[in-house]
Amino acid sequence: MKICFIADTASIHIIEWVKHFHDIGFDVSVITDSPEPIENIKTYHTGECLPRFHIPVLNALFQIFQKVKKIRNFLIDIKPDIIHAHYATNNGFLAALSGFHPLILTCHGSDILVDLKKSISESIFIKYALIKSDLITVPSEPMAEIIRSYVRPESRVKIIQYGIDTDRFTFPSKNEYPIRIISSRLLIPKYRIDVLIDAALSFLTKNDKIILDILGDGIERKVFQKITAENKLNKQIIFHGNVEHTHIHRYYQDAHIYVTTSPTDGVSISLLEAMACGCYPVLPDNSSNRYIEKLGFKIVFYKTNNPKELANKISQVLSKLPDLSSDLLLNRTLIERHFSKRVTFRKIEILYNEIIP
Repeated sequence: MKICFIADTASIHIIEWVKHFHDIGFDVSVITDSPEPIENIKTYHTGECLPRFHIPVLNALFQIFQKVKKIRNFLIDIKPDIIHAHYATNNGFLAALSGFHPLILTCHGSDILVDLKKSISESIFIKYALIKSDLITVPSEPMAEIIRSYVRPESRVKIIQYGIDTDRFTFPSKNEYPIRIISSRLLIPKYRIDVLIDAALSFLTKNDKIILDILGDGIERKVFQKITAENKLNKQIIFHGNVEHTHIHRYYQDAHIYVTTSPTDGVSISLLEAMACGCYPVLPDNSSNRYIEKLGFKIVFYKTNNPKELANKISQVLSKLPDLSSDLLLNRTLIERHFSKRVTFRKIEILYNEIIP
């Protein structure tokens, strides 16, 4: 079977997805506008396709036209059985314009939860991609509900997470001290790491045996480091910068509590990886995280963008950490049942076989 992915080859999730199906014997290729190659995978680059002139609307239309033209030419060469596009706003839209079928679209989170409401143009792109796709996969029920309002029949929408490698993200015994709290989202405004920093200033000063590990980089890092230094918390708030995904499991395995401050998510891969490694999750109260709770996971919620309540909830979890072992083991079991890559990739493989005429 020939599968052509239209996706961002710089994404670790795309890399793992593509390599898996290549490794089990599928003929896999990727069309991308990212310069990053994937080892042993045939990759076709559209490039930026920027025009010489600088007229905003015409620039965008010219770029779309050029990319679609290139994609169609690539598809003539590839002759795939299936196109699988990832992320509705750009790759899904371009894949839909190519006119190729069958087309599977995987939505990742912010394309549906943020971009759909952000602007008229992005909303048009996403709706077009949804309508033209033969099958749509999403990581959570709340996302599926939104998409079903645009898609008929509703059976075209399937809830399938990307999955994690449960052989690598394992649950070891942890040191009692120091207690480590971990965040692994980018340090950019949309992930609201400022909420975590504000919360940390209140509970870290009360206990010097707690360390906050902040993984990831971004434009806000220097600001957060300055706040940390001003409050003399350099030994307790550690900025690790970008961490290779091949090493990130070690940080989760050392941590006791996982915190995210992202107001919206599909089903966060980093959350799943952290729970697989035995981190207790403290999460903003939103529909996607409530979906995880409905599956049986043990979670503590706080009001989104509320640092005071986040600090209180973290303090509550810290006070009962020794009694949470059964909850942590339950979360690990549920990860293996619902979100192991072996499970999710098998579901996708079944969809591939079902959708080919």
